[in-house]
Amino acid sequence: MNKLNSFRDSLGDESTVLFAHEYRSQPDLGLEKRHPLISKKNDSMLTVAREDDILLLTDDYDHDYHKWIRSLGYGTDNIYVFEKDGSKTLPELMMSDDNFSTWLNNFSSDLIYVPRYSGPLENAAASHIGAKLLGSDANTTLKFYDKSYFKNFCQNLGLPVVPGEKVSLSDSNSLDMLVEKYLPITGDVIIKDLTAAGGANIFSINQSNLSELDEIKDLGIENVIVESKLNLKNEVNIQYMIDTNGKSHYIVLSDKKVYNFSHAGNSFPTQSRDANYMVECAATISDAMSEEGYIGVFGVEFLESKSGVYVSENNARLNGSTHIVDLLSKLKYKHESIGSYQTKTLILDEPVTFNQLKEKAGDLLYDGSKPYGFIPMNVSMLNHNGKFIAVTFGDSLEQSKSLLDEVKSRLY
Repeated sequence: MNKLNSFRDSLGDESTVLFAHEYRSQPDLGLEKRHPLISKKNDSMLTVAREDDILLLTDDYDHDYHKWIRSLGYGTDNIYVFEKDGSKTLPELMMSDDNFSTWLNNFSSDLIYVPRYSGPLENAAASHIGAKLLGSDANTTLKFYDKSYFKNFCQNLGLPVVPGEKVSLSDSNSLDMLVEKYLPITGDVIIKDLTAAGGANIFSINQSNLSELDEIKDLGIENVIVESKLNLKNEVNIQYMIDTNGKSHYIVLSDKKVYNFSHAGNSFPTQSRDANYMVECAATISDAMSEEGYIGVFGVEFLESKSGVYVSENNARLNGSTHIVDLLSKLKYKHESIGSYQTKTLILDEPVTFNQLKEKAGDLLYDGSKPYGFIPMNVSMLNHNGKFIAVTFGDSLEQSKSLLDEVKSRLY
């Protein structure tokens, strides 16, 4: 599967798209505690927005990075940065800032509001500004975000899922019984919070650490899902978008890089021999989700093991790589030979500015003319903790991997 499609392009040319990317709307217990700077991470759409689109931020952005992206012919200057108020999310600010309302009057009234996650506040904000929402009602979003609901949903579609069950932690004996039930299958089980993201609240249990079950019971999580831990060969992510008319749009299939249960990057094209089968499964899921009223981007995770291919879970929101695929699909319009990309979350030894990163990268940085290169993305954390996403691309898997190795060599 060597196709990349821009979800932004699939929205068409008739409407102005307003991007407002808020992590804190996700039903993720402890997200802000784990990531105290999470409110600053809303600049990923800098590369996705078109010239006439709108981008809303809760914190200032790296102007040097924005200038560089604009020099490549991407992005927009229609950016509104709200006055800092760490207690309010983006949709709350959209509904309470009179200056923003006045500013928004400068644009077309035909708006499509694209959030990261479509919860109650996003629905209210869309109504407040009179925009179409690329998102579902809050209940529909939440049920597809819920790992247990999605497992049952896929089972009802006749798709293979990892053996496992939901359990309430209010009854501590029930957790012990499920672990005892599924542990013999592979010798390990995975226990997951139903709505946590980014590798949070996921635990691997075997005979040697059964005592950790008591710690899990005390975390304050209401429900978890217990599953057999498979001996994996590969993990795959397939993304789709269901537009406001209920039509499904394929975005990408890529191999997923995982470190300590957390997403660490992607590799394209996939090396899976089961790619066509997984795309068929994902298309079935997309059609069924559309019938139940889901609207927006989502990413289905597949696990490949010696015993077969399994549907794992659903990221019912913009995925961590959605904006990266969007930019790369546009680069592929310009450079048809692009056939591969790598993404990798990097944390440098010390905080740096974008210009310092640019200087270190030198001629590896994409110059707008060559069909290969390095593009840094999600740079809002660079001058705080040195964290960003490195994206390398070229005509082959070998070239994109080699470029990524060279980027790491220069930056460390």
